[in-house]
Amino acid sequence: MMDLSLHRDRAVIRTPFSATHDLVQAFSGLGESGAADQNPVDYAWAALVKRSCRDIWHADQVLALSTDEAPPMLVNGADIGGNHAQECAVRVDAGPDGWAFSDIGSLWRDAQGIAWTCIRVLSPRHALFVPENAGPSETDYVFPPAVSGCLSAADGRRLSAAGQQTGVPMTRSIRSVSRALFARKNSVWQPVTGDLTDCEEARIEECYDIINPATVADGLRRRRPPMGYVSNPDLAAFGAPMLRVRNRFALRPDGTVVVSFRHEALQPVAWQGFLALMYQEKCCPPGGSVRRCIPGLKPLRQGNRRWDFSLPVDIARPFPDAFSLTRESWAQPHRPPERVIEQIRDRKGACVAFAAGILPLADGRPEARARDLKEALTLTASRKTYLTFCGTGNPAAASQDGPLFTRREGAVYRTYYPAAPGASLYTVSSEEGLFLYVDFMAPGSSPALRREYPCPAGCHFRLIHQSGDMQWTKEQGMLRFSGRRGQAAFVFPAAGQLQNMPK
Repeated sequence: MMDLSLHRDRAVIRTPFSATHDLVQAFSGLGESGAADQNPVDYAWAALVKRSCRDIWHADQVLALSTDEAPPMLVNGADIGGNHAQECAVRVDAGPDGWAFSDIGSLWRDAQGIAWTCIRVLSPRHALFVPENAGPSETDYVFPPAVSGCLSAADGRRLSAAGQQTGVPMTRSIRSVSRALFARKNSVWQPVTGDLTDCEEARIEECYDIINPATVADGLRRRRPPMGYVSNPDLAAFGAPMLRVRNRFALRPDGTVVVSFRHEALQPVAWQGFLALMYQEKCCPPGGSVRRCIPGLKPLRQGNRRWDFSLPVDIARPFPDAFSLTRESWAQPHRPPERVIEQIRDRKGACVAFAAGILPLADGRPEARARDLKEALTLTASRKTYLTFCGTGNPAAASQDGPLFTRREGAVYRTYYPAAPGASLYTVSSEEGLFLYVDFMAPGSSPALRREYPCPAGCHFRLIHQSGDMQWTKEQGMLRFSGRRGQAAFVFPAAGQLQNMPK
């Protein structure tokens, strides 16, 4: 069973994990925030708590601390949505004269005649300005990067921009449409407004619009009160929506989180890609390690270093620096990597595993991603990992020549589960069926590994993928696996879904 607690903008969900511990996962973004905060639904932290402890907000072993895992879109060569905003604003130092809220919405011009609008007062000395759109249209926008020379206002004020800071995000870039937490208890769905125990499952519903940054300044000026603004307004209230984001976070009884999404363009913008999954390095136990495995990837070379992610790599050691995993890096060109496994090992070798991936449904099917992707995944020196759903998630790789999107639909998952260092077996339950993933990661000439999974007689299932030396049989009501290094994936379709399942 599942327990839930909602406090301010955060929700915690507690689910069984092992004979001794439960898993607690916290989500942020379920309440109102300041005018400068993006505040999408996001992951806050995950931890294990002793089953004897009844405090749902307590953590005995912290597994993850998260600050930026809500994925953005890539539009016109820049990240926007999730926790990201267009980095087109410039911070200007006003000197001793200072700024007042009444300056917000005022229009200025620089030495080249480019119009700049004051959009936010940060302090009596500093304010943010955004330039007019220099692109060919409102949806094909381009922003000048910096103020040239001085800024001049219509009332005769002149201001040097010698101390400017460029590339500041123009927050907030998302406008919430709806968000709420629900739970199913005694087979009845109900909204959660506080604490709720003994539930069967839960879900977070989220819908927001991503605002076209080229439309914000004009709206801010037109709606400026006669006496000026008296506080920093919410910038998302002034622009036109260009994309709509719909997410459903389904929280399963085993703690797995499945995010089903349907995103669509509301304007003809250059929507170039979508990062389906973003996550940060997990927390390392004292004396232990965090290790990462990426099935479906060739060994990588960068300079004189070589990495093989078919085995768990200790990510505290040297690591690739901003490596984009394009088709040449995939083990199979027609099948982009779609999941990552991370092992949290303590000093004795005990392992808590984390897996995140894209389910092979709708636009997340391997053939669709292989057709539309520039890179399947990006590794960074910060150890943060980005799994790309479509197009590109890398602003530096975006171009008008690549595929552009108007609508994308799919599902991604995250799950924590007990595991051994050399083998991983986990399931992901969705409305379409149950997915089973098995990975063997034995080094060198280690003995063959063996695992099994119950499969009752008459149960329908389909093999999705098999690679390496992974072998499997079905006998006596069990799927039995053996091998040293390889992968297998299966689907057990829900009733009526057999014909819709991936092949």
